[in-house]
Amino acid sequence: MNKSKLLYSAIFFHLLISFTIQAQTYLPVYFRSVYDKYSNLYINSKYDDFTDFCSQFQIDSLNIDNRNEYHMLHFFHELFTGLGATNYLKGGMLEIPYFWHWITPNPRHEIIYLPDSTSLVELNPPEEFARYKTFADIDRTPWLFLSDLVSSNPKYYHPQCGAFATFGWCSEREMAFTILMSFYGYEGKIKQSGIHTWSEFRIELSGVDGVKISLTAIVDNTFDIIKWNLLEPNIEKTDWMADIGRGETIEWYNSIAHSENERRRVQKIQISEAAAFRIEELADMYLNGIIK
Repeated sequence: MNKSKLLYSAIFFHLLISFTIQAQTYLPVYFRSVYDKYSNLYINSKYDDFTDFCSQFQIDSLNIDNRNEYHMLHFFHELFTGLGATNYLKGGMLEIPYFWHWITPNPRHEIIYLPDSTSLVELNPPEEFARYKTFADIDRTPWLFLSDLVSSNPKYYHPQCGAFATFGWCSEREMAFTILMSFYGYEGKIKQSGIHTWSEFRIELSGVDGVKISLTAIVDNTFDIIKWNLLEPNIEKTDWMADIGRGETIEWYNSIAHSENERRRVQKIQISEAAAFRIEELADMYLNGIIK
């Protein structure tokens, strides 16, 4: 090999390594790596649940794709879920507190922004949220929810629950969850009853006879619930996705969760070493039974 080819190979190898290292810092890639890191431990801990699920719906329990589809959805749910619709209540692997919104008094007005110890209600909202009165009043879109979640250090504080990285109530959790799961091939939407929302995903798994079985996974990241139902036959994907109910709020939630612009912004969120250490420390504690 001549010198020019050696030089070209060296440059190419350097760029490839640099790209790989850089790519590993992006949020969707990072959270997939978190799942991969803990997948064996997690799958083993859910053996009985998965076996019962497969028996109930005649799913092939030995199919690797079935196993990964089931467990990844459950794992990410446990990352994001809360334990109930109670102010300040933390739950799930990442201990994200629940805060009610659009009520009087609004508990979000008592949250402190840690970098400068200022109340959120005293901060002006960013330009893109200019229609809101203060930073405390923002409806937290996926980009804001997730970028805060992976900040190097917790950004917020409330005397009732201490320091925390991000926060939200049902709709904010579900928008972030639905858009994040889309990076892993899960087709989802947000549904609503009264003022409560949850996520639903259309998932196809292989049955024991090799025939595809269509299921709906109902994921509630407020009350820590996942329920599976058989999908009615002959329902087209487009019709299923469009079935979200009526109303300005539910239409807005889904428009944000399926926004290509929002998805691109989430895709570009980078993870620092400090954030990765904090997140994986929480995962370690949770999966080893210290929290749960």
